[in-house]
Amino acid sequence: MDSNGANVLNLIANDSGKVFVNYQKELPTFTEASTDIPYEFFFFLAHAVYADFLRMDGQHTKALQEEGVAGTYLALELEKIDLRSNNNTINKKFSTYVNRQAR
Repeated sequence: MDSNGANVLNLIANDSGKVFVNYQKELPTFTEASTDIPYEFFFFLAHAVYADFLRMDGQHTKALQEEGVAGTYLALELEKIDLRSNNNTINKKFSTYVNRQAR
């Protein structure tokens, strides 16, 4: 994606002529008064704010633990973005009667 639109990269020549793309809406500018936080960052922000509260309350050990949890959530979301942006990875799902039957 760039300012001119979407460009297909690493197209493998085949007869299908199909291309699968992900669409992502551009984020608005966020300020202190913004209430429309993207869901991807909700858990990170919740734990980071709680860590700040604990630090203000003098509970520094618990604050460090919450910062670790917040960092884990942020790392997981950033990893998802990295996996989506890798053009050489093709995700395939196989579904058979074995994984759909009741057990």
